[in-house]
Amino acid sequence: MGTRLIWSTCWVLCAATHAATITGTVSSAGTPVRGAMITLVSRDELYSETVLSDPAGHYQLDTRQSGPLSLRARARLNEDTLRKVDLPVGDATLTQNFSLRRLTTAQEISDSLPASAHMARIKFPTEVQREVFQLDCVECHQIGAPATRRPRSLQDWEALMPSMLHGAEYTSNLHASSFRRISHTGS
Repeated sequence: MGTRLIWSTCWVLCAATHAATITGTVSSAGTPVRGAMITLVSRDELYSETVLSDPAGHYQLDTRQSGPLSLRARARLNEDTLRKVDLPVGDATLTQNFSLRRLTTAQEISDSLPASAHMARIKFPTEVQREVFQLDCVECHQIGAPATRRPRSLQDWEALMPSMLHGAEYTSNLHASSFRRISHTGS
């Protein structure tokens, strides 16, 4: 038991000495950005670490990752910025400052919002229909991507509905007809 504790302590202390630090500031239009998310992502994209910038826009991310990695800065109403970094093994400090571009057009701002922000604007005929839509659709579509956020006509949506209904395991077109009514009267 004592030997195991010694080895465990040594492993923790040794691992801590091989940590790297990424530090920097996040700004937008020359102003520090408070609460920006700085995310370090592994090469295989299976592991990530995130910290938030402080009121002065400063961040510090301590990590045991090394090698080629991705570093992303993200803040509300600003364009995401992604960089490739190569973090050496061992004690290292890397400085990465971010100057984010402020989103200015209505389309850019709309595209940056989560699905729930858009759903809040839909006028449903009944509260029950809102709840069904929320459970059946928003759960899967909460995190959008540019490919899924392109404008579509009513005919495009009607063509997509059968596959979405099948994915949600519905056996009738009842929901498709409800969608038609909502899309003609909503938002």
